[in-house]
Amino acid sequence: MEKVAKWKELIILGVWGASLSSALGAILGAPRTMQALAKDRVIPSLFGMGRGAEDTPHIASFFTFFVALSAVLLGDLNSIAPVLSMFFLTSYGMLNFSAGMEGLIANPSWRPDFDSPWYLSILGAFACFAVMFMIDAGATIISLILTFGVYYLMQKLKMTAYWGDMRRGILTYLAKFSMERLNSLPTNTKSWRPNVLVFSGAPARRWYLIELGHAFASHTGFLSVATILPTGSQAENRLVNSQKKIEQYLKNRKVPAFVRLTVAKDISKGVVSLVRDYGLGPIIPNTILLGETEQEDNFEQFAKMVIRIYQAERNCVIVRVPDSYLVSDRKRTATMVRRA
Repeated sequence: MEKVAKWKELIILGVWGASLSSALGAILGAPRTMQALAKDRVIPSLFGMGRGAEDTPHIASFFTFFVALSAVLLGDLNSIAPVLSMFFLTSYGMLNFSAGMEGLIANPSWRPDFDSPWYLSILGAFACFAVMFMIDAGATIISLILTFGVYYLMQKLKMTAYWGDMRRGILTYLAKFSMERLNSLPTNTKSWRPNVLVFSGAPARRWYLIELGHAFASHTGFLSVATILPTGSQAENRLVNSQKKIEQYLKNRKVPAFVRLTVAKDISKGVVSLVRDYGLGPIIPNTILLGETEQEDNFEQFAKMVIRIYQAERNCVIVRVPDSYLVSDRKRTATMVRRA
């Protein structure tokens, strides 16, 4: 650079300025970053200890100093430079990627002081990763493996995170985009798939209904398990907890399903109301799964309910099973409860 520069002294000053600013930035920023990671329990809490009113991370600062000193004492900066570049470019790339995705999905909590178009951030992320491969493809792959390894470790340890989860925002954005596109497309019998709404009550009592609904919707459709609670029941006061318990019960039995609990004065009216109102946009239940009733006092009410379901243009499946199956199913459920 000195040979092609008009004033070679400025090159020396620029190198000194860049070196000092980078060193000071690392000396001040790295310990704070390590302290934040320690407080989030990603690394040992020892590095999170601070001193004074500003909670200065003295232990993390000493550790950072000795790491930097060890790198300098090695004496071969050319071998260290690619490794340092991997760390910096990985950080910049992930930061750009996070900012780009946050800008794209437009979470209400995303309010940066310096706002930039999301596509520029995504472009910056790809540029960082491209430069990493240009510098050293092997070191790039190792750095990416380490990055995802840390993520996997955090997921495995089930650490309590104090930051937001971007995955939900991304999935919500994709769901919104898909629903809008799906709503604009005409219905097609060839692409029909079951969207089953099962009225099972307590899942353990009529598990055969959920099993049949799962068989209908497995891998291709949607399955929702609904329970109607009578007004004034004790379970009504614990609606959210009851829903979580049912969700956990289905998860333990490896049945992926949505769970919906609602309260109604009359069970049949609650069923009809849920059939008519449940769903979002074009994704609505097209198949209703009901158990039979053997009480004569309920025959007329049950028939009216089936008529209402037919008028709502839904398929209606009424299931009756042998008593022997119910007995064996209760035995399986009781065995599972004892093991739990």
